[in-house]
Amino acid sequence: PSQRGRKKGDRKSRRLYFGKGLGLVFSNRRQAGALLAEKFKDLATKSPLILAIPRGGVEVGYELSVRWRAPLDVVISRKIGAPFDPELAIGALTEEGEVIRDQNFFSFDLDQIGTKRVILEGKREIERRAKLYRGESAPVSINGRVVVIVDDGIATGSTMQAAILSLKPKNPKELIVAAPVASREAIFSLEPLVSRICVLHVPEVFFAVGQFYENFVQTSDEIVCKLLRDSRQKIKEEE
Repeated sequence: PSQRGRKKGDRKSRRLYFGKGLGLVFSNRRQAGALLAEKFKDLATKSPLILAIPRGGVEVGYELSVRWRAPLDVVISRKIGAPFDPELAIGALTEEGEVIRDQNFFSFDLDQIGTKRVILEGKREIERRAKLYRGESAPVSINGRVVVIVDDGIATGSTMQAAILSLKPKNPKELIVAAPVASREAIFSLEPLVSRICVLHVPEVFFAVGQFYENFVQTSDEIVCKLLRDSRQKIKEEE
């Protein structure tokens, strides 16, 4: 694998990892997570907290949790899709309801009726997921902890940026981003916000995260809840 970092004289802790030679396609999210955990297993020595972006990110995060013996929870941010194309991310919502604009769509009018509806629906979905995945439990404290934010892929970076910005005020010791695949543009937009970005594959051409998986079936809420429970149980057994 090759490694690209900042210019000479910048902080050494800011490093970008570009994996090569792993092929263009992962079998599924769990396999991608296992590869990610193995490639960046040095992170296990930091006793990190894994925060996965649901839903697909939880499958990847579970593998990191099990293999690094690290606790797993969720950070719930959500893409804001354009009214005329729901797959086109024009921004994202944080768990606290803050709107993060994608830099490529700053001129887009978020006050349009269609966009307002998308944002309102996104806030409701975030509330639903938080209640479903955590129940009555509060989010895990990240104060003074090394946090690894995980997703199954990073296309525009808007959803990951929303997660990062929602976590920064909570005083983590370090924020690290990890994903099996990411676009080059997303990586460089996120790099100033975190101490490290760990990615296995950075393709020259990036259309959608799903193009890099043989099996990219949507992860269900049931699977998310089960993996979170299983991870907590494994941590308890090892205590």
